[in-house]
Amino acid sequence: MPKKIYMSVDFEGATGIVSPRHVTMGQSPEFERLRQCWQADVDALVRGALDGGADRILLNESHGTMINLAADHLPAQVEFISGRIKPNFHMCGVDSGCEAAFLFTHSGAGIHHEGVLAHTFINEFYRVKINGQTVGELHMNAALAGYYGVPVALVVGDEQTCREGRETLGDVVCVATKRGLDRYAALMKSPEVTQRELREAAAEATRTASRFRPYRFASPVEMEIEFLAVTAATASSFIPGVERTGPRSIVYRHEDYRTIYHMGWIFQLVAQGNYVQQDRL
Repeated sequence: MPKKIYMSVDFEGATGIVSPRHVTMGQSPEFERLRQCWQADVDALVRGALDGGADRILLNESHGTMINLAADHLPAQVEFISGRIKPNFHMCGVDSGCEAAFLFTHSGAGIHHEGVLAHTFINEFYRVKINGQTVGELHMNAALAGYYGVPVALVVGDEQTCREGRETLGDVVCVATKRGLDRYAALMKSPEVTQRELREAAAEATRTASRFRPYRFASPVEMEIEFLAVTAATASSFIPGVERTGPRSIVYRHEDYRTIYHMGWIFQLVAQGNYVQQDRL
C-alpha cells in the first residue's frame, strides 16, 4: 500500500540557528549560510523518509515568507508547497491520505526561557491556551493533523520542543538539534551528527508510522490569546464571536477545531498590523 508522509518544515529549530538574524530573509548575510544548514537538515529528513519506505512526500514550508526552500535537487517522490497565505497555513496540504506527519523545527511555546527563539506562531502572542492548557505551535499543528486523522510520528527541534512533543504525543520519535541555554543561545551538535540522526529518525518514524495515533483537542474548543499589545486585544475583540477577557487577552470558542486554527491566524494578522505595532509593550 502506498505510504505518503507529510512534512511541515519551519526554521527556528534547525542546526546552528540561535538568532533572529539567522531566520529573517534579507536582514543579514548570515541568513543564507543558515538557510543552507536548514536545507541540509530538510534533505536528510527526506532521504530518511524514503529509506523508511515512503512512496510520496508532501513538504510544506511554514516559516516567514515560506519561500526558503531550494527545491532544484529534491527527489521525484517529493511535492512541495511554498508561499503564503494558504489554507491551513503551517499544515497546508495535510489530509486523510497521509500516513503520518513530521513536524520539523517548529519552536517551543513562547513562555519557556529554555526554548531557542521560542514563540507560538508570532512574538506578538505572549501566551496561547487551548481549553485552559498553555500550548505552542507543536500542539496546535499536531491537533490540525489529528483533525484529518493523521498522527504525528516525528518531532524535530530543540530539547524544549522535544519535551513538549513527548509530553503531548507520548512515544513520538524526536530529534533534538540543540539544547537551549536561553532564548538566544544554545549548545549545538555538528551538522554531520544532526543530519545523520535526522535521517535515521525519519526512516524509523516512516517504517513504524502505523503505531502512532492522532492527537485532538476535546470539542467544543476554547482558544485564549494573551497579546503583548493592548491594542491587539482591542482590535481582535471587534471580530464577531470574540470575547475580551482582560486588557491584553481575548477568548474565541467554536465546535470545529479547524475554525479555531484559522482564527488563530486571523489574530496574528491583527497583532502584526502597523497600527497595533505602535502600541506594543
